[in-house]
Amino acid sequence: KVEAHSLVAWRRAEAEGEKAFAIYPSHAIEHLPSEWFKDKLVMVGAVLSLTDRHRTPFASLQDEELGMMPGVVVLAHQTSMLLDERRVNMPTTWQVSGVVLLFSLFGALLGWVRKSVSVTVLSGAGVLAAYWVIAFLQYDTMNWMLPLVAPSLSFVMAMFLSDVIMGKEERERRKFVQGAFSRYLSPAVVQQLVDQPESLAIQGEKKVLSFIFAGIQDFTTLSEKI
Repeated sequence: KVEAHSLVAWRRAEAEGEKAFAIYPSHAIEHLPSEWFKDKLVMVGAVLSLTDRHRTPFASLQDEELGMMPGVVVLAHQTSMLLDERRVNMPTTWQVSGVVLLFSLFGALLGWVRKSVSVTVLSGAGVLAAYWVIAFLQYDTMNWMLPLVAPSLSFVMAMFLSDVIMGKEERERRKFVQGAFSRYLSPAVVQQLVDQPESLAIQGEKKVLSFIFAGIQDFTTLSEKI
């Protein structure tokens, strides 16, 4: 017994270049060997190029055989799934929640790193593209249906919120540094402090330095007269 809303576990060809099911023209049946049909379930239907075509999940991969499928072939896949007791492996609610949480944490981490906007966007797009490819391959080869929409949305939202929060903290830091030092230091030094906040740390630094002590003869007497 299979639930009415269950997904189709599509049957793939056993070898490359072959079809999942043998298809013969109906008018040639009487000329084909009877052994080909012995103990087989035969379905009769139209396989036309422009009508009775149904979109399958493989249409996104531009699969010629599985992308847009005739109705009789869809029925053959469904029947084969029932006879072979094959089904799509659906993740549990806990598994989906775990994937969503993982993507949320990863998105927040990516937003927290705060590289340039282009690097952040390209990195996020690369992560989602890789995950979607893996999900399609799992569905295609192992009948595993990985969640796509929820992890993708959680990843984007976490990355965006993390970037907004970190951006606010950075703006407040820049405002503090500029307000505290702009009256006492040159603009170039203030900008350096803004770009390198770690230089504000109160700590020692060991360096090799050279000092020149110079004096003006009779400087004290000259200053008193002036």
